[in-house]
Amino acid sequence: MTPQVYQADERVREDIGKAAVMCGSVVYCAEEADNGKNLHLYKLIPEEKMEQDIMQIGEQFFPIFYAKAKNKKTESQMECFMSDIRQQNMKIRN
Repeated sequence: MTPQVYQADERVREDIGKAAVMCGSVVYCAEEADNGKNLHLYKLIPEEKMEQDIMQIGEQFFPIFYAKAKNKKTESQMECFMSDIRQQNMKIRN
């Protein structure tokens, strides 16, 4: 399946400029624990294709995505890790 990016409804002030990434019925999130501090300053680059991978934890397999993101203030770019895994302190790529 191909991940889809959905823009938040701009009628909700707190959500202006935010988006959700979905693949099928699963919503993926990017968290500071995986991507570093100040994640809120980054915005996905929609022209860039997301990279899909599979991560194994124990005997379970989880789909994950990497997407390019740009810092809104400094214009620097990073590769953003997104998953639907609900575990703390997981670092995948540096």
